[in-house]
Amino acid sequence: METDDLAELIKEIERTTSAIRDYAQGNPKEIFVARYGHPFLLEKGLFVAKELNPFSTIGGGVYYQEKTGEHPITDQKPVTDETEKVTIFRPPSFDQAIYPIARRPGGGNFFDFMVSAGRAPNNDIVILDSAVSALHFSFQKETDTWYLVDRKSRNGTLLNGELLTPEQKYPIADEAIIHLKVSEKMFQFYQNATLWEHLKKTQ
Repeated sequence: METDDLAELIKEIERTTSAIRDYAQGNPKEIFVARYGHPFLLEKGLFVAKELNPFSTIGGGVYYQEKTGEHPITDQKPVTDETEKVTIFRPPSFDQAIYPIARRPGGGNFFDFMVSAGRAPNNDIVILDSAVSALHFSFQKETDTWYLVDRKSRNGTLLNGELLTPEQKYPIADEAIIHLKVSEKMFQFYQNATLWEHLKKTQ
């Protein structure tokens, strides 16, 4: 993905996250549920984009991390040895990015029956991590039940600690944990009313 496209996608995620948080803060539960008639994915891990220029300051910060390490170095010093370090971009507002589980306006996949998630920019939910497959997993709703499906991802998907069998549907309960193997990414599934309650407690 080109740096400009990546930066625009980050801004889109940030705008969406801020709008949902603000709407939850300013409205009662029933209004929030009427406005957002779908569940959400709340990101619990680090937001990492390794393709940005090390001197970029988009969104409030540039961070560096050893290739074999786990914790960002936040002094914003330039990378002096690019063979030993990679750029980690983590805007402060992305500690808990919020992704609507819905078709993405102006983009998204071509299949009406599912909401797709993965690294490719034509997904409904775009996850910026090289360990995530182009199409990693998807959601689909049947009657009143939402299902999670691993789409033959390279590294696998876990639901509440259980490794999913590819292309099989698994019912997903409110507040369930989705972890992408190898990736740092961890998400929590929230129905709209439960997300409102969570945001009210955490804001």
